[in-house]
Amino acid sequence: PVSNWRELKRLLLELLSALKHAHARGAIHRDLKPSNILIDYAGLSRVSDFGIAFTGQIGDHGHEQMRTAGTPEYMAPEQCHGMWRDFGPWTDLYALGCIAFEVCTGSPPFQDSNALSLMLTKLKGDLPELVSQITVPEGFEQWVKVCLQRNPQDRFQTAADAMERLRTLRFDGHDT
Repeated sequence: PVSNWRELKRLLLELLSALKHAHARGAIHRDLKPSNILIDYAGLSRVSDFGIAFTGQIGDHGHEQMRTAGTPEYMAPEQCHGMWRDFGPWTDLYALGCIAFEVCTGSPPFQDSNALSLMLTKLKGDLPELVSQITVPEGFEQWVKVCLQRNPQDRFQTAADAMERLRTLRFDGHDT
């Protein structure tokens, strides 16, 4: 858990750096969630468990759809459809937005004990308001909303884009 903006921003920038590294190598994690984030002895965040990572290769069978895989609370809408051609860095950035929302509020933006109902809510429901338990700068809620856009084209397209925007968010010119 984080207790202030500085810690939250550091966590998100470390995760974005890890995603940027993976994406540059053609890997889309597809199951980014809090339990796949490890904190090392120095307090640095590490992304783990690339077990269902997508590399753009679906084999020789050429199917348009793949088996839906991931954790429903953190899955991007395109994962709910299983349309592999829509996967990209933005898919992981959606999950990161869910994590950012959860770190701030105590729960992911969408919850339901029924995975199908949860996915339908993501596809058709409204994004809940981010009521942060820690003080965040103006613009942070909008940053999270960009990550959580239903349409992949409306999200940050790369981890570098999200990092650049996140780095600009400050309180009165500094990160307190």
